Amino acid sequence: MTKKDYAGLAANILMLVGGAENISFCEHCMTRLRFNVKDRSLVRDEELNELDGTNGRLWVGEQLQIIIGTAVNGVYDEVCKQGNFIASDAINENLDVPKKKKNIKDVFKNILTTMTECIVPCLGAFIAMGMFAAITSIIGPTCLNLVSTKSSIYNYLTIAQNAITFFAPVLIAYTSSKKFGCSPIFALVLICIQLSSDWMTGVSEGTLNIFGAAPMAITLNTQIIPVIIEIWLLSKIEKILNRFIPDMFKFVFVGILELLICLPICLYVITPLGTSLGYVIASPIQMLESVSPVLVAFIVSGLYELFVAFGLHQALGAIFVMDLFTAGVNYSLLPAQFASQFLIVAVTDLAISFKSKNKKTKLTCRECAISAIVGGVMEPSIFGIYMKNFKLMLAPCLGMAIAGGIHRMLNVGVYALSSSNFIGWTALLSGGVNNLVRSFPGTIVGCIVAFVVTFILYGEKNLENS
Repeated sequence: MTKKDYAGLAANILMLVGGAENISFCEHCMTRLRFNVKDRSLVRDEELNELDGTNGRLWVGEQLQIIIGTAVNGVYDEVCKQGNFIASDAINENLDVPKKKKNIKDVFKNILTTMTECIVPCLGAFIAMGMFAAITSIIGPTCLNLVSTKSSIYNYLTIAQNAITFFAPVLIAYTSSKKFGCSPIFALVLICIQLSSDWMTGVSEGTLNIFGAAPMAITLNTQIIPVIIEIWLLSKIEKILNRFIPDMFKFVFVGILELLICLPICLYVITPLGTSLGYVIASPIQMLESVSPVLVAFIVSGLYELFVAFGLHQALGAIFVMDLFTAGVNYSLLPAQFASQFLIVAVTDLAISFKSKNKKTKLTCRECAISAIVGGVMEPSIFGIYMKNFKLMLAPCLGMAIAGGIHRMLNVGVYALSSSNFIGWTALLSGGVNNLVRSFPGTIVGCIVAFVVTFILYGEKNLENS
């Protein structure tokens, strides 16, 4: 899609959602535009669903989501430009929208959403970390044996991987500052101070006792949850200081004062409690796995594509990412994501393409396959094929469930994050060549099951006439 196409598509979208004045909030994720609208009756749903350049639309609660695919960034920029929106921030019209009373469900959903929005922008760096680990596995003694573990190139790649892991809190601090609207510089400074060797040594040895009491010996390296909470606190303190400190003194005093206030709170409260919260978020997975690891993998893998369909997969994924950062490996859901690109598109769409006589359907299947394998985007398949005949969703769900169950039986783990396209194998290779090889049976069996189920359920009238 060219930039000219972005402009035209953005203009059509704005028109069909009732105009820019009907939008109270505008943001995007990796594949979708997300709008909060003032008057839902002004949205022309059917026309949006058939709009060229999109893969349909859906409502998640009161939020309108328009599936774009990998070109979402370009379209989002054009929407913001044409609608005079501030990218990723709520616009002034939000003040006119009456606030609803939030219940516990809303609060929990907002927490997961906030976590996701702070983590997702860092995925590129985490993927690079997984790639470094994959390269060392390939060239090292466990695979091609081109270099030894003591060679300079092996150490170079290992240091690069470990550095990304160690400084992940810095990346999260930056994205969190953008999310909460505070100074990125002082957000980074706050975290860098806590990652300095002297600070970490003082915390570990109990000598950094600001108030005469030693803090808990928990440091911030490799942590995610405490960083997000600390930057949220920083944003609140920064807003208060900016409100009361005269403009001529803000440059000098706001930064130092917010650091002086935040650092002790981070040291004694947020880092220990935030770390514990990370374990709490990951604990349900560990608790369920203690009962039946295979059953957990079977269920969460089987439900994953439904979560994708309703735009909730990133919130679900955030929980399992926390498990990965907490335990250093995830066995439950992330391994099955490697199989999803093959079984949901290359196999399931292949079954439809093989059975269908309709040229348009065959072309749609081919485009979906390319979108999943190259771009790692599953929505075109889900909304362009499966959701048009909902019983077809049984195929990818069952295939994913079986793939996930077999992966867990064979102890296939994900040791680093990777992209959801064909490069996804690096997340498995990070655990060694044997780990990658053990993933083949589950992926193959899951693909066969998805193919057979689709072949049985698919009928020519199901899709072409929908």
